[in-house]
Order: sequence, then C-alpha cells, then structure tokens
Amino acid sequence: MFDLTRILSIIDAATRVTPAFVALAQEVIATFGEGDQEKLKERLAAARTRSDQLHDDVQDSLADAAKR
Repeated sequence: MFDLTRILSIIDAATRVTPAFVALAQEVIATFGEGDQEKLKERLAAARTRSDQLHDDVQDSLADAAKR
C-alpha cells in the first residue's frame, strides 16, 4: 500500500522545483550559441511534454482511485 502523505510530499516537492529548474535552464540556454540553444530548447520542450504527460497520468490515477 502507498503512503498518501509521502506521495503528496513528493508531488509538492516536484511542483516547487519545476519552475526554478525551467528558469535556470532558460538562463543557461541564453549563454550558448544559436545552434546549441535550439538543441537545448528542444530538449527542454520534450521534458515539459513528458512532465505534462506524467501529470495527466497522475491525475487519471487519482481520479480512478477516487471512484473506488
């Protein structure tokens, strides 16, 4: 069985870190040349997409669990 308190604390920690990480990444990206900036921006966009997908999966799982 999962510990709800632990899961909630992990979710809270991840949501606090994400904006700071994105802000730092954007500052770092700006220090690279144009070609490298594009590669880094693409990687950051892919990471955001994965994060959004994982968020949707968690929301779906929570909704399913609430129905039980």
